[in-house]
Amino acid sequence: MADMQAGIGPFLGVFLLAHHWQSGLIGTVMTVGGVAGMIMTAPAGALVDATARKRLYVVVPGIFTVLASGIILLSQSFWLVGFSQVATAIAGAAIGPAVSGITLGMVR
Repeated sequence: MADMQAGIGPFLGVFLLAHHWQSGLIGTVMTVGGVAGMIMTAPAGALVDATARKRLYVVVPGIFTVLASGIILLSQSFWLVGFSQVATAIAGAAIGPAVSGITLGMVR
C-alpha cells in the first residue's frame, strides 16, 4: 500500500503535465496533500491506537486511495485534484499506524 501511495506523486505530476497543467499548480496540489498528511499523522495514529478495529483502518484508507485516484482520472479540476491529494494523504497517515498496530497485536 505504501508503494502505491508513494508512486502517486510522480505519476500525478506527469499525468497533469500531459493534461496541460502548469508546474506551479501541480506543485500546489501536491503541497496541499503533503501538508494535510503531516497535520493528520498524529491524530490518525492516536485514533488507530484507541480502536480495536485496526484492520478497518487499513481497508478504508485503501478504498479512499483508489477512489481518489479515480477522481483524478475522471476530472482534472484543480479543486477535485486537490481534494484527491488531501484524501490520499489522510489515508496514508492512517495506514502506517494501523499496519504497525496489527503487527504488534500479532506478536503481543
